[in-house]
Amino acid sequence: MSVNGQRMVATSSIRCVGSTILVNSVQVAPPIMIKAIGDADVLEKSLMLQGGAAENLFLLDMIEVTKQKDIIVPAYEGTIRFHAAKPVEKKAKKR
Repeated sequence: MSVNGQRMVATSSIRCVGSTILVNSVQVAPPIMIKAIGDADVLEKSLMLQGGAAENLFLLDMIEVTKQKDIIVPAYEGTIRFHAAKPVEKKAKKR
């Protein structure tokens, strides 16, 4: 998925600093476009769940959902730093 052209990964962040929205530490401005890869019907139904994140946006006519057969989501351009993860060392085979 991407938000205004910023690819979202496990270490991504979305922050609000005053009136500024930062996605992966990059400033973004409205309108916010979210692209998601997956089953379009399932994604749309998920957005329309009662009490879901987008329910109020639908009620206020502030959200538009467009289904596309093919979609391009940009590659992540940042660096992924692992703080706790360590590579597994290959153990010698027992004979």
